[in-house]
Amino acid sequence: MYIASLFTQAGVMKYPILICSIVGLAIIIEKFLVLYVFTFRRSTYERLKVQLLEHGPAKTADLLGVKSDPISRLFRKVLTHTHQTEAHLQEAIQTETAALSQYWDRYLNYLFALISIAPMLGLFGTVIGLIRIFRAFSIGAEGQLVLLSSGISIALITTAAGIGLAIPFTLFFHIYTRRVEENLLRVESAVNDLYESANRGDGHRH
Repeated sequence: MYIASLFTQAGVMKYPILICSIVGLAIIIEKFLVLYVFTFRRSTYERLKVQLLEHGPAKTADLLGVKSDPISRLFRKVLTHTHQTEAHLQEAIQTETAALSQYWDRYLNYLFALISIAPMLGLFGTVIGLIRIFRAFSIGAEGQLVLLSSGISIALITTAAGIGLAIPFTLFFHIYTRRVEENLLRVESAVNDLYESANRGDGHRH
C-alpha cells in the first residue's frame, strides 16, 4: 500500500521510470540466465578431454556438433582445425570467440543506457516538482498547500526512484562484465589446452 501511495504521488515521470525498471529487470534476468546456462565449467571441460582421449578429435567434434551453445561450437571449431596451420586456427578461434563475447554482451548496452537515463528521468521529475512548488507561491493560500505538497512529493519520489534504479543496475553491470571477462579468459585457456591435447592425441594415434 505504501509503495502504491508513493507511485500515485510521483507525477507523470513515474511512467517512464516504471518502463525503465521493467526493461532493466528483463535484461538482468536474461543476462543472469545466459551466464548461468552458457558459462565455462571445468567439470564439463574435463569430460570433454576424456572423450577426446577415448574417441579422438573427429568423433569428439561430432559429439559436440549436436550442442548449440557458443562454447561447444568454439571447442568443435578447435577440434576440426587440428590439422590446419596455427594461423588458420587462430583466425577461426577469433571468429568464434567474438561471437561468444557478442552473445554474452547482447542487450548489455541497453542496460548501460538505462543506468544513465534513470537518474536523468528522476532529475526531470525533480524539475517538474520544483515548478509546482514555485507555482504554489503564485496562487492564493487556498490552493498553495496542495500544490506545495504535490511538488515536494514529485521532486523527492522521482529523484529517489531514478537513483534507486541506477544503483542496482550499475552493480549488476560491473559484476556481470567482470564474470564475462573471467569466463573469456578460462575459455581461451581451455581452447589452447584442447588444441595441444588434440595434437598430442593425433600423434599417439598415428
